[in-house]
Amino acid sequence: MFLKVLKKIRFTKKIYLSILTLIALSQTALIQSMKASELESGSQEDKVEDFLGIETINSESLKYISIPRTVYVGQCPGARNGKTEGYFVDYNTPVAPNLVVKLENYARGLSPQRPPYTVRDYDQGRASDKIKFKLGTEHNKVNFTVREGLNPIKYQIIDETNRKERVILKSGMFMLKVGIEKTVYKRNMERSSNGSYYCPLW
Repeated sequence: MFLKVLKKIRFTKKIYLSILTLIALSQTALIQSMKASELESGSQEDKVEDFLGIETINSESLKYISIPRTVYVGQCPGARNGKTEGYFVDYNTPVAPNLVVKLENYARGLSPQRPPYTVRDYDQGRASDKIKFKLGTEHNKVNFTVREGLNPIKYQIIDETNRKERVILKSGMFMLKVGIEKTVYKRNMERSSNGSYYCPLW
């Protein structure tokens, strides 16, 4: 009688362990499935972002622009930053009548309360109106201020058909990397007509 009871306990224990194993395996499979789904979703979002950004003549990437910098060496050293022109593009959201795009820059070193911004028409052709990019630390009415390095850009594509009720069709963030393209010139002092020497301004 004791042996029968012992065998029954062992059998029950085996069934219990088997059930626990099945539960653990099913939970592992569920977690792996959720992770795979998240990775696939993230990959799709990355692919969507790859189709928007800034298009420039000097860069094949929509996430990189370069700012020209002239560096002077010699008797009159110095440096001068130039500008770069580009266009906002979103291949998944084509231009249409009454659309504008607003860009805001939240790069480090810029005011998060009053970030530099630009608003450009997005209503004809294949991209926005021309945007002029320039290095700086605050908002500029003419140029869109950027910083060297990574610039988190918030974008909004807005329908202004009804100016009283503007509709945001699409919004998001993309990272724009800004590099510096240096050109070095030797600049020495020049002699004026009265015999004094000066540094030229070119």
